[in-house]
Amino acid sequence: MVHRLLRCSLLLTFVVGAIASHRATPLAAQSPQPSPSQLAITGQTGGDSSTMVVAANAAYIGIGPRIATYDLSNPDQPSLQHQSSILPATVQDLALGDGYLYAALGYGREHGLATFSLATPLTPTLVSFYQLELSAMAVFSAQNYVYVQVDDGLKVFDLTNPRQPKLVNQLNKHGIANVTIQGNQAFLNIQSWLSGFDSLDILDLSEPMTPTLKGSITLGDILDIEIASDVAYVNTQLGLRVVDIRDASNPSIINQTDAVAGLQLAVSDNTLAMIGLDYALHTWDITNPITPTEIAASSETILGWPTNLIAKQQRGYVLTRSGQLNVFDWSNRQAPTRIDTTETPGCKENVALQVVGDYAYVADWGRGLCIVDLRNPNQPTVVGRFDLTTDRNAVSDIAVQGSLVYMVDWSHGIYVIDVSNPTEPTQVSFFATAGLPAAIAVNGPMVYVGESINDQGFGGSVRIFDLTDLDNPVEHSQFYTSKVAQLVVVDQTLYVADNEGGLRILDVRNPDNIQMLGQYVDTWFAMDVAIQNDLAFVATTAGLEIVDISDATQPTPVSRVESGLVDGVVVADDQLYIGVDGGIQQIDIRQPSNPQIVANLLLARDSGILPAVHAESIVVLSYNGGGMFVIREQHQLFLPVVSKN
Repeated sequence: MVHRLLRCSLLLTFVVGAIASHRATPLAAQSPQPSPSQLAITGQTGGDSSTMVVAANAAYIGIGPRIATYDLSNPDQPSLQHQSSILPATVQDLALGDGYLYAALGYGREHGLATFSLATPLTPTLVSFYQLELSAMAVFSAQNYVYVQVDDGLKVFDLTNPRQPKLVNQLNKHGIANVTIQGNQAFLNIQSWLSGFDSLDILDLSEPMTPTLKGSITLGDILDIEIASDVAYVNTQLGLRVVDIRDASNPSIINQTDAVAGLQLAVSDNTLAMIGLDYALHTWDITNPITPTEIAASSETILGWPTNLIAKQQRGYVLTRSGQLNVFDWSNRQAPTRIDTTETPGCKENVALQVVGDYAYVADWGRGLCIVDLRNPNQPTVVGRFDLTTDRNAVSDIAVQGSLVYMVDWSHGIYVIDVSNPTEPTQVSFFATAGLPAAIAVNGPMVYVGESINDQGFGGSVRIFDLTDLDNPVEHSQFYTSKVAQLVVVDQTLYVADNEGGLRILDVRNPDNIQMLGQYVDTWFAMDVAIQNDLAFVATTAGLEIVDISDATQPTPVSRVESGLVDGVVVADDQLYIGVDGGIQQIDIRQPSNPQIVANLLLARDSGILPAVHAESIVVLSYNGGGMFVIREQHQLFLPVVSKN
């Protein structure tokens, strides 16, 4: 649903009076000029939850561009106590120091190292931000030094004065995924993205400003590392490895279990806890640290990929990418049990968006449907979720019609969800397609499904289903395409953003016989499309194309706004909003042949940006971790220069 954005037009009576009191030269008739404007963030929620650290009575979780603080005074029931203000980039990693919390910020407006005071542990206070040119991806600390991984190496900061970090060294160390500190040694999981041969590296921190590599061992594809005294437990894709680290210059495998591979590890006393490939928590006895012996597994499983498992006494705190904080109790190692699950704020792995009324419906890639109340633009709030229970979910698109949401799961099929009560969405239908569905559009009982890979295994297709009877979907026909990226239906015409196939215009009046009316194709790939009157606005890999579709059989170019990859496009009357270069761009289209860029707002570098419109706001998804932003226009007023006689 497209809503008109409020525009600012002001009459200043003193100006009018001044003009009237003089014999002014009449202004020549002019073409309408775009009003300069600014875009400003008014609210934000959600984003990737991929990092967590636990202190004495608090857990700190990075959620998109914020840090959420949970009170652990009751260790069985974490409670949200505080959220930071919006930080300039997504929180990639967190580390604890002596009374301070350090955050590596990347993929945002500004990258760098943020330092928070924990003088009041439940309300961390930002005391400094050191800006970096490249995204900060990992952080760890030792003594008064903090180490930050960026693409061009490992930067060493002196934080003797946390309010004034000093860059004192840079090392040629890359690929740090996670770090464990023990004494004066740092154990690094070094990931080699190209070769797949990850390593456990041991750094000597006895001279913290100039750490040196003591030893290294290649172990394959490493998922997690946990240190327990003289051994390192390493989860790899091939199984669990036990590494002797007594001689840091020559770490060596002393035991391995090829039949068992897990995802996350934690050690508490003589217990090794592991989140297994079955997403349950497994307990292992390490009384003899060289020969871990599995004891039991929890009957409960976590929802989504685990990003952290942290042990605190006989509790395990598990954070998932889907945004849940799980608490497991293994005081009885024979029966580890999940005792609590807490939702962290916002939607997480956001990949598609539609705004209808006062709600945003978000496709959450690994989880399902997330519903956000937009009535307070300063504080968008999740009010409902529909979680998929199947394995390997891959939600890629949604369409909303009335009280029904049609949700595409690339791995399984199409779910139809009743959202008449947004707080309790309920499945009312499901059907599968022969190919891999990627996009969806709905018009009455007709559902149009775009496949990125069709049933032949190459190219894509469009399929039409009749859902007059929700219990018995009926497929009508199929039209082969290149690789469908997005669909828009207007009356009986379907517009297809078809990757290398460009813009296809299909006649779907007869659902049993889809006919192509016209096609507009160039050297770019079509990623998204919006329609208004006789114009199609096509998001491409080379910019925005404005196409005249008044004659659907001969779509013709009107103009082009050249840029990089345009992720998404939405039109609202005479204004267009596109996601490009990690930000939102506003384009005045009152003269379609001469579109004018009137505002830019950078949100998250290297992130896909998908816009939608709600009343006076633009709602934007960042699908590389930044979450959902609510943005408003702020107009500037420029008065004409009037010459007098």
